[in-house]
Amino acid sequence: MDLRERLERLVEIDRPKLYVMGAGIGILLSIIGVWLTPVAADIGRRHMDWLYGVGEATLVAGCALTLLCVVMIVAES
Repeated sequence: MDLRERLERLVEIDRPKLYVMGAGIGILLSIIGVWLTPVAADIGRRHMDWLYGVGEATLVAGCALTLLCVVMIVAES
């Protein structure tokens, strides 16, 4: 068994763990996005429009990653 076969086998075995970890990362991204949006609003709307946009983009990316991982977990079972 060469290294490539071992890596493929390891990925097949640990795929559900990778999906759960990806969902956790998505949840953390969503939390950061939710936190950044009010921080930008508190600092001042004039100068922090870009931070507000970053917060919203981070929230959307985290939600999308979480939903994708949940769908993959359900599809695997």
